[in-house]
Amino acid sequence: MTFSPAERDLLAEARRASLATIDDRGRARLVPICFVLIDDVMWSPIDEKPKSVADPRALARVRDIQARPAVAVLVDRWSEDWSELAWIRLRGDATLIEPADVPVEVAGALRQKYA
Repeated sequence: MTFSPAERDLLAEARRASLATIDDRGRARLVPICFVLIDDVMWSPIDEKPKSVADPRALARVRDIQARPAVAVLVDRWSEDWSELAWIRLRGDATLIEPADVPVEVAGALRQKYA
């Protein structure tokens, strides 16, 4: 996907997005995520915030992606001034990557954005 300058600005400024996966009953499952965009690829970690399960592979969104990789991500900017509203919806296939295989620049970009 090629992004316009306005879309790139929105993606760079946004502090969070909503990831939509599909559960085993065909229902949408939404979860807030943090992310960075590098070379038109959105990267989102399974970060170190407390989780409902000890093993990240047991997270519902991870199970959903393993079974059905088609996802959507909504990034938006809200304002009481409606002339400042903006959003972008991305659709694609998610890929789970082991921590050891994450490119150094991705980890660095995530740490810089989310100090």
